[in-house]
Amino acid sequence: MDKQTAALAISTIALVPSIYGAVLPPVASVRKSADVDGHLAASERYALVTAVLVVASIGVITQTPEVLMIGGIGVLAFHVAYSNARAVTP
Repeated sequence: MDKQTAALAISTIALVPSIYGAVLPPVASVRKSADVDGHLAASERYALVTAVLVVASIGVITQTPEVLMIGGIGVLAFHVAYSNARAVTP
């Protein structure tokens, strides 16, 4: 992987926390609050779809599989973190 591809992949993965942060509260807040109305689950799905579309769009436009792989790992990590936080709420 050359320097330009690495920079693009890092920039793409940096968008994932921004998307999740714009849509959802911090993981600690999700963990301590119950999702009675289903708003957290809906927001999590919205963030997941948005992040996947952004990463996939950048990967398709630039035609670099590294961006898709690294960005996908970032999306998966945030999805697992928020899903786990919702699952263990008191």
